[in-house]
Amino acid sequence: MMTTFMGVFTVLQPLCPNIGLFYFSLYMASVGSGAWDSADAIWLVEIWKDKSPPYLNLAQCAYGVGSIIAPLIAEPYLIGELKSIKEISIKRIFQKIKNIFLIFKNSILNYNN
Repeated sequence: MMTTFMGVFTVLQPLCPNIGLFYFSLYMASVGSGAWDSADAIWLVEIWKDKSPPYLNLAQCAYGVGSIIAPLIAEPYLIGELKSIKEISIKRIFQKIKNIFLIFKNSILNYNN
């Protein structure tokens, strides 16, 4: 049911004739996504019982890493500037990821002082 919600409303988004319907479709797809995330957590707890915390942490960590990396990968295609394929490189993306982790590390070190 949840994946059906996500799939149907995601497919309908490009077909929406106005912004209101687009936002409604986006909202409904997000409801399906949230339900899926909650059900996934419950499923992990039911399967692993007392051993579930590491698996739940891993699932949330993967979500967080994906939330950081996905915009970095998509950025060259969304800025609107014409760039050659040579400028869009994996090395550049990893450099941005490294910079984010350095900022995070420095903020943690400054917080502890």
